[in-house]
Amino acid sequence: MYDEPPPDPFLAQLCEGYTEAEVVEIQRYMAEWDASTYISVAQSILDHANRKEFDPLKYLRKAYNFNKKRAVRIPKIG
Repeated sequence: MYDEPPPDPFLAQLCEGYTEAEVVEIQRYMAEWDASTYISVAQSILDHANRKEFDPLKYLRKAYNFNKKRAVRIPKIG
């Protein structure tokens, strides 16, 4: 008997106000996102979108469509 993990409150917050089709799109983008130091992937997305002052779905779309081939990594200074 395995207990299901508790529901992610950040996921509920992330999906709030979106249509069912948009929630499916969000979940598809989330599959390619890493939680890194955050509690969950949804929390990471919410934090990044809020800091950049973007709608979370628009932020995910922009990140997904980012052209990585022409990107140049700029080292941190100091």
